[in-house]
Amino acid sequence: MALLVVRGLPAALYWSALAGIRDVVAVGLLQATSLPFIVAAITIGLQVHAIGPANAAALVAAGLFSVILFPVISLQLLKIRPPRSRQDV
Repeated sequence: MALLVVRGLPAALYWSALAGIRDVVAVGLLQATSLPFIVAAITIGLQVHAIGPANAAALVAAGLFSVILFPVISLQLLKIRPPRSRQDV
């Protein structure tokens, strides 16, 4: 949930440039995917003994879920679009 709030919420800044709420949610989900940053932060946290191995494993699992699920969900949101009329183009 924190990934979505911290990394996905800035997608609301693109509201005027995107076609609607579906696009904003899709962009937010794509922005929220992050594994390298999480792994780097966990590595540093483990080295300085700021977090335990169980917490590190849970954070890596959350990062993996974000990398696997968020792009799939966002692509499904982008695929399910109402057809545009010729006047909108």
